[in-house]
Amino acid sequence: MTAIYLTEPQSYLEADLRDFAIVYNDRIQSRHSIDTTQQIIAFEGCTLGRSAIAAIYRYRIRLSFIGDNGHITAQITPRKHPSIQSYNRSAIAIATSASLSFIHFYRDGGTTRLKFYKA
Repeated sequence: MTAIYLTEPQSYLEADLRDFAIVYNDRIQSRHSIDTTQQIIAFEGCTLGRSAIAAIYRYRIRLSFIGDNGHITAQITPRKHPSIQSYNRSAIAIATSASLSFIHFYRDGGTTRLKFYKA
């Protein structure tokens, strides 16, 4: 099984029918099979695209967001009914699998934030 780590700020995760693609500076850095991916870990400054989010929900892949302090800021465990656990009061948690367009994980001043964009 595979765990994907998005560590570079401005890196972007997309998906096609079979693979996740990590994009950085408008270039695909690596590809990973969706059906063998068990977990995705995103650090501050990383973005997940709509197709990646859809694959995460379809394949029920655990998604964790790690702050610059090394602590889990939020974790999404897709099930029949998605659950979002927020470990930080500043994390914005509004989501259903069908309504997300993309997720951006960033730092705003001294606060780590997750922003969920609706479709």
